[in-house]
Formats: sequence, C-alpha cells, structure tokens
Amino acid sequence: MARYSAEQKESILKKLLPQHNVTVAEIVRQEHISLKTLYNWGSGVFPSKKDKWL
Repeated sequence: MARYSAEQKESILKKLLPQHNVTVAEIVRQEHISLKTLYNWGSGVFPSKKDKWL
C-alpha cells in the first residue's frame, strides 16, 4: 500500500476544484487510489463538509 504525504493528498484533492474540470472517477483512475480513500482524504481536509462528500 502506498503512503501519500499531506502535500500529495492536497495536490490530488485540488484536482477536484471546478477550474480543473476533472471527475472523481478520473482522479481515482489516474492516481490508482480507491474512491473510499479519496473520500476519506476529503473528509479529513473538509470535516465540516463531510455530508456533502457522501
């Protein structure tokens, strides 16, 4: 299992921002991570927005 630094996670999560126009499916495929992992990272960065991620 690969370990990602906080900087790497942030970089991957930033791809979800509207200006990048990348889908969640594309990100998990490109980065070779699971959908659950991506959502877990997002909920860690944006805990108050957790309901919106799900």
